[in-house]
Amino acid sequence: MASKKKEQIVIIPLSNKGELADAVSSYGVKQREKNRIVSKYNDLISELQTKLREETKALDDDMYLLGVRIKYFCDENRGSLFESGSKTQKLTTGSVSYRDIPASVKTRLTPTLLEKILTNATFYELYKKFIERCGKVFLRVKIELDKDGILSDPVRAKKEFGIEVEAKRERFYIKPTELDAEVEVEAA
Repeated sequence: MASKKKEQIVIIPLSNKGELADAVSSYGVKQREKNRIVSKYNDLISELQTKLREETKALDDDMYLLGVRIKYFCDENRGSLFESGSKTQKLTTGSVSYRDIPASVKTRLTPTLLEKILTNATFYELYKKFIERCGKVFLRVKIELDKDGILSDPVRAKKEFGIEVEAKRERFYIKPTELDAEVEVEAA
């Protein structure tokens, strides 16, 4: 099979300021035309999204209520449904499962928090000198929070430095057999 030859684009250079002004004007016209077309399609997409929301709202409401009922039943009968520490119950129509979400550090390292931690540990002045010296030899130093250390002693981290820790929690999932997607249920 013969390969296609690439089309050669010939660029004709502009020769004077008048042609430059005309080219900029033409560019603006084409840009406005493109924006008009994009805007038209964005309006169509918005209409479709609104229509989709309207058509699926009743189904979403029904699914939410069913999800709450399923989760309530599983919570009430957890001992008999999930024997021997299992976190998944397989049914002929799908499965329900609990998954642990580990504790996590919510607080981000800000300059104020870093200064507070270093001052508390009497390292602040040494840290400033160290950073200054590193800058002179083109080194960058990155200090980050020891999240494992914080999670091992969250009470002290909160008390001394105000570091917030999000507690370990559990999520409940419903996975019907005919669907590839898992559904997470956020219910009481």
